[in-house]
Amino acid sequence: MIELLRKFGIIIASLLLIVFLASYSQFHKEKPEEIGMARLIEEIQQERVASVEVVGNDVSVMLKSAEGEKATVLEVQKEHGQSFTELLENLGVPADKIAKLNIQVKDESGFGYWLTTLLPYLIPFL
Repeated sequence: MIELLRKFGIIIASLLLIVFLASYSQFHKEKPEEIGMARLIEEIQQERVASVEVVGNDVSVMLKSAEGEKATVLEVQKEHGQSFTELLENLGVPADKIAKLNIQVKDESGFGYWLTTLLPYLIPFL
């Protein structure tokens, strides 16, 4: 019986260690700088943008960096339901500058996506 409790304790301690390490790495991530559309337009006009990733309403922008330097990541919020290229055109970014951008559009995923999708249907049952 004592041997069983000891093994159970080792398993619990191991799981707690794994959870601690996972949460520690999650909290020490560098958060991107949040900017407005005006600054994003300025960066695009000056051709300092290396790539753009659009996920839902979140736009992550990676700026070009010199060799040996860490790339700067910026984050912008766009309006719901408007495409990113349409937004840039409406804000006066020339088409040739938009064509030079490496734009990647990804679908939303994860717990938040499913929560916002299913919650309106689940609330009446609660």
